[in-house]
Amino acid sequence: MIRHAVLTGRSGSIALLYSARTPADFAYLTELRRMERQGQLHLSTTATREIPNRWRGARGRIVAAQLAPLVEDPATLCFVCGPAAMVSDVPPMLQQLGIDCTRIRLEDW
Repeated sequence: MIRHAVLTGRSGSIALLYSARTPADFAYLTELRRMERQGQLHLSTTATREIPNRWRGARGRIVAAQLAPLVEDPATLCFVCGPAAMVSDVPPMLQQLGIDCTRIRLEDW
């Protein structure tokens, strides 16, 4: 989805808050970091378990304070994908930040 948005010249900014159990569990992290260096997206990472001391991202589950800087205005379109607990926890946080539930897309696995 991010590649498509970049390739089609979609207007507006793209931000990704990416959470995984361990730093080794992040898929496409090299590509996402390259896209961030090129100014194509803002990337924030958080690992929830087994985090080595050298890890530079955030630690723990996603909280509203991590989402707040990514919500530029109430028209922000948000996609939430992940385990059931995360998919149920994140939308209320987004709504507290002013995002209408119609602007939140969910996919769980």
